[in-house]
Amino acid sequence: MAYSITFQPDLILHMARSPLIAVVRETDPVLRDDPTFLYYCRIQNYAGPLLPLPAVDSDIIAELTQPPRPNGLGMFNVQPYLEASIQKTGAFSTLSQASSLVENLRLHFGYYLDGVAYPQAMSDTAFRFTDGYAIQQQGINLYEHSTDIIDCKRFMTTAQNIEVVSDRQAWVHLFAGQAPDRQVEYRRLNGLNPFTISMPSNISIWRLPIGVEDVNAISTNPAFSADDGFSIRVVDSISTEEYQQLFVRVLPKGFCGIESESLAYINRFGVWDYLHGRGRSVETIKQSRTEWTRRIGVSNQVDAWTYINGTSQMGVIGVLGEKEIAFSTGYVNGETREKIQDLMLSLNVLSARLDVPVILMNNQIVLQDGNGADLINYDLQFKIAGNIIQDII
Repeated sequence: MAYSITFQPDLILHMARSPLIAVVRETDPVLRDDPTFLYYCRIQNYAGPLLPLPAVDSDIIAELTQPPRPNGLGMFNVQPYLEASIQKTGAFSTLSQASSLVENLRLHFGYYLDGVAYPQAMSDTAFRFTDGYAIQQQGINLYEHSTDIIDCKRFMTTAQNIEVVSDRQAWVHLFAGQAPDRQVEYRRLNGLNPFTISMPSNISIWRLPIGVEDVNAISTNPAFSADDGFSIRVVDSISTEEYQQLFVRVLPKGFCGIESESLAYINRFGVWDYLHGRGRSVETIKQSRTEWTRRIGVSNQVDAWTYINGTSQMGVIGVLGEKEIAFSTGYVNGETREKIQDLMLSLNVLSARLDVPVILMNNQIVLQDGNGADLINYDLQFKIAGNIIQDII
């Protein structure tokens, strides 16, 4: 008998939106060819020693089983099960923790024979796992920005210049990682009147406001004002070294009191990001009907047939109502293309004005680069992710 782990996650930060693969092999053909033989992989939040192997208890997140593949291997992708364990707050929630981190994960391998479990091995190292994407296509079990994220040196947003509408809420996010001594400094665009906030303990994602009202509310400097724009930067609280800086530009509210639109979506890092429009979106309602053809005559007991005037020959079984919205970004700078790209690829998009999930209908968008000038306008089409009214009788 020879059971071995041939491929497993290594000791880095792993992201929930990318595959996380483990491969095992049992070389004993007598065991492996038994019709009751099943490989198993238990995902456990376990920080203890490799030996003895842990008992089956509450630290198991999931257990996966499968018969041997034709080449004799057992291959497990544990990513979907871990992603399901991560909790997110809403796009427009004021809670500080945006998602959770799972630490000390180990994969516990073995097999079942006649329904009896036989533990065999534990993955060599514990690893950490949090919600997010790899920015570029990666090799299995890898993530190219793991050091920056673990060390809490960069914001989890694609653009370095961010626009917000003056009456809208928005946030940026910072992965807490292994750097509890981080601070974030807000200051006016002229570099004056700064104030800093320190990273709280026991969170995985630090949620930082960039909406004007919320930023003014947390300011500890009476001379600071976010109304005309500001910068926000990650600072080491010990060395005061600056790691990254974002610039936030404040757009005015819609003209003549017309409400502007804001969209929230999950970006490539797996956290909520925001795209604000300067004008009102256009709403369109449409419906689809299920019709059938029916007789409009009746016969009585003595076989007299009567034609009923005014009765419709076409009947309607059901009506489905949909609403579509056309969203215009207004004229924006070239950096917005990164946000548009994330929006195009996001599974989750919400309309702030309607407070409902929406589905992007554009299947193609030309990404433009205006060299930073406000010369680009993107038109996006969405539909409400559900029926608005159904079957009024």
